[in-house]
Amino acid sequence: MIKKIMFAPLIIIAVIFTVVAGFRIYWHIQSSTDLLNSLDYNFKKTRGEKESILLIENSDSTKSHIVTNKMDENQSIMLASVTKLYTHSVIYSMADEGLIDLQKPILFYLEKSQWQEINTIAGTDYSDKITVQMLIDQNSGIADYETDFKNDESIIDKVKKEDFSLSEAEAIELTKKLEGRFKPGENKAHYSNLNSILLGIIAEKVSGESLLNLYEKYIFQPLGLTNTMVVSQDNCIAPYLKDKKASRALYASSAVAAGGLVSNVRELMIFLKAFYQGSLFKKSHISDVDFNSIQFFPLKYGSGMMSVEIPFVLSPLIDSPQILGHSGLSGSFAFYCPSKDLYVVGSLNEYEAKPYSLIYKYINAIK
Repeated sequence: MIKKIMFAPLIIIAVIFTVVAGFRIYWHIQSSTDLLNSLDYNFKKTRGEKESILLIENSDSTKSHIVTNKMDENQSIMLASVTKLYTHSVIYSMADEGLIDLQKPILFYLEKSQWQEINTIAGTDYSDKITVQMLIDQNSGIADYETDFKNDESIIDKVKKEDFSLSEAEAIELTKKLEGRFKPGENKAHYSNLNSILLGIIAEKVSGESLLNLYEKYIFQPLGLTNTMVVSQDNCIAPYLKDKKASRALYASSAVAAGGLVSNVRELMIFLKAFYQGSLFKKSHISDVDFNSIQFFPLKYGSGMMSVEIPFVLSPLIDSPQILGHSGLSGSFAFYCPSKDLYVVGSLNEYEAKPYSLIYKYINAIK
């Protein structure tokens, strides 16, 4: 009896190992065509009536695959926080031109009312220590005005109920009511839309132009993007909130720098490749990055990008190498996998939908 009990864990381990090995061998021996057909079938089946789309390509587009559900590739999707890549691209471009110093404290660029007391810890204001780079890295220590209120209904909870505008000034004032998460520049990260909002304000103040004009100047015109624009009530597919469509265009457009753009997958792919291939700014801005964990596991953040890499113990059935880019609250995603030279963009068009498992399956299907 004792021997049986002792051998039981070994038997379980052996069974798990056999299942994992068998699954990985199956993925290895199957052709890309068969794997993609199977993934496409499941994609459409699981998405149901929710408009969804995914496009995957390598650098030179010699490998390309698209799957759609209830929509076509020309329809616009709400980028939500994927917009941050566009905002960071503008900041990097302006830095390359000597217009912005990434290492300078933000007090050199903002009005005192815009930066003072946005990171106060135990009565001490550390806001004057925040640099432009810290805003990009999400390690300014600024609290998240959308989710960090504990005793009151959060902004995100309100957004789930209705659409409304929240001005940049209001976002700043909400943040001032919150305790800072840590001193600016520590080896930590805390994700907050205010970081990107402040970057947008800085870009406008330095240039004397609107953020939209800066997107046009540094991104849209150079890349020939004609269907990428600020979100409105009728220029993109409204994502689903549970089982109902819920446009939140007012909320998104009131903080454009953090999440206010729409695009289609073809133009999003053009932008993503340009972002990582050095067509828009010096690649040194996003090289040798020290990523820090943010509050949304398994995401890390650094140099204006999300990083996702799932260890074998948490993803035994399928390889989950590092992917870099951004995802958004609307189910949008735009990621680059350096080890496999693959770019994946699209949207599940559903609030808080997690695209990472899907992305990894398609990455592994391309051989």
